[in-house]
Amino acid sequence: MIFWNLSRLPPVAREEDLRAESERNAFRSFRSLRRRREWVAGRVAARRLIASVLEEPPDEVEIVPSPAGPPRARRHGSDLPLTLSLAHGGEWLLCAVRPGVANAPLGVDLEPLVPRRRQALWRALNGQEIERFAAADPDRLPLADLLQVWTIKEAVLKAAGRGLRLSPRRVTVSDCSAKGSFAPSSVLFTGRAVQVWTRRTERLAMAIGWLGEEPEEISSEPTRIDY
Repeated sequence: MIFWNLSRLPPVAREEDLRAESERNAFRSFRSLRRRREWVAGRVAARRLIASVLEEPPDEVEIVPSPAGPPRARRHGSDLPLTLSLAHGGEWLLCAVRPGVANAPLGVDLEPLVPRRRQALWRALNGQEIERFAAADPDRLPLADLLQVWTIKEAVLKAAGRGLRLSPRRVTVSDCSAKGSFAPSSVLFTGRAVQVWTRRTERLAMAIGWLGEEPEEISSEPTRIDY
């Protein structure tokens, strides 16, 4: 089961909210106040989501950077058996965790539904998607749908462990609609069907991707975390 939570960034970033020395060192290296807010919010949300799912005290969970891939969760110096994925967008943070196994193929993404240049997003579409969605005219595809497609692609590429080091065109999206709660979406990655759940609100487009060999399920409601 994949558990998730959506939260807003806090107005201030407090170093004392971080547990691991590696987290604090990274925090001090950031010059941007916004980057510091994202860093602290992601670690705090991840720690509390994991604590809620595993029924562990949140103060005993540490989120430590990984040389390659998503951050790892530790307790008393040992890695916890789970996989974590984080995404920031605007003032929002999406966090998902799959307990039971480390380094599982899980990825998340979210995008605020705000005006932006279409061309960069349009270039992420492959020929099948262009033909299906907009008949080669980027102005015919609503921006919210275009952003939803982008979140799906990035979530899948993060689940593959490569992120945007792989071309987004290797992900083929068949349906760019989304509802108010996470629902399955038809997606191919390098020609293979993969599991993706999408959700859209008035402000955000979101996606959670899973590339495991065995089918997975996602919690229907966000896991509550207390700040």
